[in-house]
Amino acid sequence: MSYKNAGDQYDNLPSYNVKVDNNQFLPVSKKSGQVQSYAPNPIGEHAIYGHGAAGIIHDVYFTNNTVVDPKPLLDDGVATIHFKGISNLWITGNKFINQHVLGSGNYIYLYNSEADYQMTNLNITDNTFTNVNPTKQYVYLDSSTIKNPMTDVTITGNQATTQQSVVPFVNSNFDLTGDGIKIASNSVKKQKATTTTVKPKQKITTTKVNKNAQKLKKRKQTNKTEKYVSGLATQHAQLKSNYKTYSLYNHIRGHKNWNIMKFDWKKIKSQRVYIDMRATADSGQWYRIRFSKNATTKYWIRKGALDFDKITVEEYNRDLNLMKVYPVYSLPFNDSQLAKAKGTTADISDRRVTITHRAKRTDSNGQVTTYYQMDNGLWTRALAFDLDS
Repeated sequence: MSYKNAGDQYDNLPSYNVKVDNNQFLPVSKKSGQVQSYAPNPIGEHAIYGHGAAGIIHDVYFTNNTVVDPKPLLDDGVATIHFKGISNLWITGNKFINQHVLGSGNYIYLYNSEADYQMTNLNITDNTFTNVNPTKQYVYLDSSTIKNPMTDVTITGNQATTQQSVVPFVNSNFDLTGDGIKIASNSVKKQKATTTTVKPKQKITTTKVNKNAQKLKKRKQTNKTEKYVSGLATQHAQLKSNYKTYSLYNHIRGHKNWNIMKFDWKKIKSQRVYIDMRATADSGQWYRIRFSKNATTKYWIRKGALDFDKITVEEYNRDLNLMKVYPVYSLPFNDSQLAKAKGTTADISDRRVTITHRAKRTDSNGQVTTYYQMDNGLWTRALAFDLDS
């Protein structure tokens, strides 16, 4: 129980013979996969009544469970799984996985706060940790006094994989040697990311043209200056109401061999177009577009044909903790200057960051999305942070 109802009475007796086996602890997720509500912290306790006069919690089995994306806990003395003053504990055969959430400071924390009580028979074995990425260590053993260390501790056969920097698997504030301590065959391996961000190449050629369908003129380049800037290819803008008065080009006007392309505007299914490059030249300002996210045929069109999302930026000073994995950009997503992909929040080593600016992006449907600029100059969604901190 995390609360009391009026009239409730408790005898302060400890729980024991608790068995949690073969369960899933999962987050509530949005359609995009991002976490809407964290998975519950699966098991643990934080209180000892009367210094254990009525007994101490014991004989707890947490086995063969799967825990995905619990809330990151960064303060000292906390963890995803936390036990205070426990004996006869088995955390065995579980799968701990982070997909869209950053890691806690510690993942498992065992704490003895009682100078006259000895925690014993503590077993953390054969678990897998996938991208849980703790900032301190995977397991921490904390005894209130080094004169009363934990005994019969077995931490073996655990396997951790991470795409971030490697931290120790086990740490403690007492000596982890002796006949009653067995810590072996635990590994933390760094692996390459399974998904990669592909930077768009600054190729200027675009449309695939059937030579039998349209004869293209061979032209000399008349632009003396041309500057091209690529951006994240999933960005998009709305065609203006008069878009049919604009022409589509195979290159920007004034480039070598530019041509106006024959195109039937009636065949487009949406007035939203995807953009991956912009150009500034003597002939004006241009964007390279395609008519669906996965289309391979691309066209150049003048800037005046496009309505970008409205983005308002203001100074904003606040220190916040990063909590979730979100993309990181050079500019707010859908900025008319085109944002570049800069990895994810998981690539940022400091979890406590200073916010310098806030941007609110309003799309054509009136939906508002908020972005924060960090003191490293990069932008990410406000939802990546613990906004209550």
